[in-house]
Amino acid sequence: MHRSLDRIRALLQRRWFRTAFVAIGLGLSLYVIGGMIYRNWSAFQSFSWQLALLPLAGAAAALAAAFGLNLLTWILISRTFGSRVGLWKDVEIYSFSTIVRRLPGAIWQLASRTYLYHQAESSLAVPLWGSLWEYVVQLSSGLLLLSLVLLLSPAMRSEFPGGLGWLLLLVPVGWFSFRPQDAVSLAKRISPKVQSQPQLTARNAGTWIALYVLSWCLGGAILYFLISALSPQSWSMLPVCVGLVAASGVLTVLASPLPGGLGIREISLVLLLELYLPTPVAVAGGVLMRLWLLVGEAIVALLVLLIASGRQRWVSTDRNTP
Repeated sequence: MHRSLDRIRALLQRRWFRTAFVAIGLGLSLYVIGGMIYRNWSAFQSFSWQLALLPLAGAAAALAAAFGLNLLTWILISRTFGSRVGLWKDVEIYSFSTIVRRLPGAIWQLASRTYLYHQAESSLAVPLWGSLWEYVVQLSSGLLLLSLVLLLSPAMRSEFPGGLGWLLLLVPVGWFSFRPQDAVSLAKRISPKVQSQPQLTARNAGTWIALYVLSWCLGGAILYFLISALSPQSWSMLPVCVGLVAASGVLTVLASPLPGGLGIREISLVLLLELYLPTPVAVAGGVLMRLWLLVGEAIVALLVLLIASGRQRWVSTDRNTP
């Protein structure tokens, strides 16, 4: 078992293998989305390609708010696992790792956090355990929203792979929410070298999951505003967008250990949007959502990083001034 894991880990570290996975993901995305455009070319030609500015402003505000919620969640998680580097240092590290994580493969975000917390003379438990629990919380909160939308939307339930079978995943979600220490025990069984950590409580896990549920909802708001910028939508489409973002997000989180993610986010979001919207709006909305998150989140993270770094330098200079 350990030899197999070591071989897989060594393979994932090879540049040609990661590049091949990224190419496969890009190819799948182009194949699926390109096929949809080809089959509906006349609809694309007749569509009025104009963007309304007011909904775009709403999408920008929702993105900034979602980043703030994710940052707050990370600060709470890092403090639980012993971070004592100070608020602004936590902000700086989170913002930098957010920019870095857009590189193919999930390893870059973890590597940057590990290095920066090590430089700040913090325990490695903060980036390692913190990142693990961040992943668990993202997946758990997304599954909660996905389960809700599958129950309420027959159209999505009939098309989404697995259907109501995804509700079974609520069992481990609920288990680890009410008994988070069991996740620590499971990690120790898988890797006996894992060191003991602070006692986690259901309140810790519940708070983190609740914050990420709000973040997923803001992600749905981003999608809603973006498709509204392409074509006016009623407010009844907002909860649908929340469910679609949660669904594609869960698939993306599950695929995140793979380099490039195999294009899961783009393909799933466009296919799900097509259940509710004309094909041109679905394709343009899915692609625009991807670009919006890539560029917008990087800009917000960079601004927050500059503010945090500037404040750190200002405090350091102020302390050294006689």
